[in-house]
Amino acid sequence: MSSKVRDAEVIDVGPRKRRGRLKWWLIAAAILLLISLSRILSIYLSALWFESLGYSSVYWYVFKVKLALFAASALLTALLLSATFLLFQRLFGAYAFESRTIILNNQPFQFSPARFIRPLGWLVAALFGLIYGFSLKDHWRQFALYWNQPATSTHDPLFGKSLGFYLFSLPLYDVLSSWLLGVTFIILCAALAYSLLGLPQTVLKPSVRWSSGSAFRAVCCALALFLLVLSWGTYLSRFPFLWQDNATFSGVTYTEAHYTLPALLIVCIALIIAAVVYW
Repeated sequence: MSSKVRDAEVIDVGPRKRRGRLKWWLIAAAILLLISLSRILSIYLSALWFESLGYSSVYWYVFKVKLALFAASALLTALLLSATFLLFQRLFGAYAFESRTIILNNQPFQFSPARFIRPLGWLVAALFGLIYGFSLKDHWRQFALYWNQPATSTHDPLFGKSLGFYLFSLPLYDVLSSWLLGVTFIILCAALAYSLLGLPQTVLKPSVRWSSGSAFRAVCCALALFLLVLSWGTYLSRFPFLWQDNATFSGVTYTEAHYTLPALLIVCIALIIAAVVYW
């Protein structure tokens, strides 16, 4: 009689969980399929429209450039972030991934960061890879102009740069500077997060040791990369003063030429020096 009662109290919910997960996967696949089909239909209609106008080659050139930029930037961003996260995992693995104890409602619970940090790193790398892939593909004009720029001989009197630099090179440099600034900022945040996870654990484990030197070096290297990219962006920000509109004319004013632009150059040098010191 007691065995029958035990058998009656057993509830098997395993298949229901599998069916629930399969349902969500099917919904996600259906949404992805609808988005893909709508995008393919849009590409097909646009190709027909440009072909009717006699500009089919132009459309497919732009399409190939956008596709190449999306694939290259997404893959490069994901690889850079994944490699950095893997380096941090090996550097902080003995400290950040160690099982620790959390007190909730005066009850100790074992918590293992390794169960979610590694998948989270891959997810963040893939997510930002897609974000920057979609972002950089919209700047296909800057890449196309840079790749097909003609030679120019006219130079400005202030910086000594050619006209082609301002028309074809500088727009692309601005795009790359923004991309690198975002990537290095993510790396800096990841270094800080891994360092915080590697803090010494005092709850129920007072004997855990922590290497603050490795954490400090990782954060300093990430900060140095961020400062170098920030210095490059500051250096590029000097050139738009040439066509900036003022009250009476467009261009560089006396104050900008003798104070603002030299100050920005000093800031660039200071950022480089700080990056070298932190490195």
